Amino acid sequence: SARRLSVRLGPAAEPLSESDYDTIVDRLAGIAAFRRAVDMQIEWLKNFPNTSQREKVESSMVQHLYSLRANDDARYRAHAFLKQHPDSEDAHDVFITLFRLDVREGRTADVETRGRAIMNGEVAGATLSDRQGAARLLAEYMVSIGQPAKALGVYNALYKISLTRASRCVQKIPGVRSRSCSRYCV
Repeated sequence: SARRLSVRLGPAAEPLSESDYDTIVDRLAGIAAFRRAVDMQIEWLKNFPNTSQREKVESSMVQHLYSLRANDDARYRAHAFLKQHPDSEDAHDVFITLFRLDVREGRTADVETRGRAIMNGEVAGATLSDRQGAARLLAEYMVSIGQPAKALGVYNALYKISLTRASRCVQKIPGVRSRSCSRYCV
C-alpha cells in the first residue's frame, strides 16, 4: 500500500495528503480492488484522525466491504456508522446498503422492516429513486421466498410512489407536458 510505495521511493518521499488518499481509494475502487481500497481508507483515517471527511470515508468503506462481499465486516461497520453518525448526509446510503445486505443474507424480518422503511420515505435523505429501488427489491424478495401476497402489496405501494411522481410532474406544469416529464405523465 502507501507504506510500500514510500519505502520504494526512499526517505525523501513526502507523506500522502488527504487528496492523495482520496485519489488512490477512488482508483482502487474503480478497478474493483475493494480490499486494498478499504486498507487505504483505514490508513487514511489513522493518518488523519480529525479529517473533515471521516463520515464520507467511513460510509464509502461500508460500500466497498459490501462490494467485496465481506458481509460481517460491512454489517459491523454499517451499524457502527449509523450509531455514530445518525444525522449524516451519508446515513441513508449506509442504511440502504444494510437493507441490500439483509437481502443477500436472507434475513427476512430485517429485509421487510428496512425495505418498508425506505419505501415509505422514513429514511431521511433517501431519494424517490432509492425508495422505488428498495420497493422493487423488497417485492422481488417476497416473491422469491414464496410470499406473493406481500409482494403484491409492495408492488401496489410502488405504483402509488410512481403515481405520486407523475402527479407532481403534472402539477408542476398544469396542462403542459414537457419532453422531460412526458415519460412520467400518463
